[in-house]
Amino acid sequence: MMTGWLETGAMGVFWVAVGLIAFAYVGYPALLWLVTQGKRRPAHAEPDDWPTLTLITVAYNEERVIRDKIDNTRALDYPRAALQVIFVSAGCTDGTPEIVAKAAQGDIETLRIAERVAKTTAQNRALARTCGEIVVFSDANSIYAPDALKELVKPFGDAAVGCVCGELRYVNPARSGAGEGEGLYWRYEQFIKQRESALGSLVGANGAIYAVRRELCEALGPDLIPDLVLPLRVRRRGYRVVYAPQAVAVESTGKGFRAEYERRVRITARSIHGLITELGVLNPLGGPVFAFQVWSHKVLRWGVPVFILAAILSSLALWWQGRYAGVVGVELAGVVLAVAGLISPNALGRNKLFYMPAYLLAMNAGVLVGIWKYLTGGRIILWQPPERIKASDQVTQA
Repeated sequence: MMTGWLETGAMGVFWVAVGLIAFAYVGYPALLWLVTQGKRRPAHAEPDDWPTLTLITVAYNEERVIRDKIDNTRALDYPRAALQVIFVSAGCTDGTPEIVAKAAQGDIETLRIAERVAKTTAQNRALARTCGEIVVFSDANSIYAPDALKELVKPFGDAAVGCVCGELRYVNPARSGAGEGEGLYWRYEQFIKQRESALGSLVGANGAIYAVRRELCEALGPDLIPDLVLPLRVRRRGYRVVYAPQAVAVESTGKGFRAEYERRVRITARSIHGLITELGVLNPLGGPVFAFQVWSHKVLRWGVPVFILAAILSSLALWWQGRYAGVVGVELAGVVLAVAGLISPNALGRNKLFYMPAYLLAMNAGVLVGIWKYLTGGRIILWQPPERIKASDQVTQA
């Protein structure tokens, strides 16, 4: 039989783990909502003179969507004389560079990098060519609303703002369970971004649509993730990182749970490494509110799969002693639903009862493996874009 102190310890582990999971997923958003009640979103007026802007898009093997991205870029509502557009093709083995070169005219600059390099390295090389006061970073499969650039620029009228993150909206033309799960989870993340912005500053940006003052843009190492590290550095230099929900970009969701798993592995490993390079943001003495946000939104969230394992193992130990049978039953049911959704994504996986557990399992498994890759010295530098639907189809679905 389990001795009293072992039983007490197992119970302690279980409830601490459950408490941390609950705070990471529910408590932190609820606290943000509570402390930002009554804070209205600032209304940003159009400037008398629009600042000069550089829009950078980096592409690797994106021949399926790059033509639509170019057309979308040309259709954006921003003064042409104030807009510099740079398309970078990095190490492509398909027809992306030729499509970009053929489409480029006087209004588009191109940069072709023959060798396979990190996306961050490609962005660094484009930064060396920028002329704009503000730099916007975009993805090749992100389709912007016509007024997206203007909406991104408006908050910079406040001199305290150094970085602006736009709103990415997912569409799911295939109606896949993984896509439904990703879309629902992303709406939850958007809520957090809105509330963090109201509180003072976002913890990170979205690589599909964000803008930074040129003087705050720094060349980063190839193993760093720009949409996390750049905003953190902006914040450490005393500027705010804010959310602009009217600046809209559209992308399609991933095609399967495996794609989400692989994405989480890559993002987690790179994000942990990025945060380690900016450890000062975790120090409450340097800003207690923002440090609390980073601990809650990033560190605790990465810890969730570890907490889940701790809760399962401790509850199993207690069940072995005749306790917590109901808890173990709930855990088993969740695992069964998740695995069933993963095994049958086109049937069971389209039902919310299955796709949400499956999505959470794929996501947290990816986070756990990403943590392991970082701890074992793995560095994910190169990126591989997932298979896309055509960008024009994204707009139709939106």
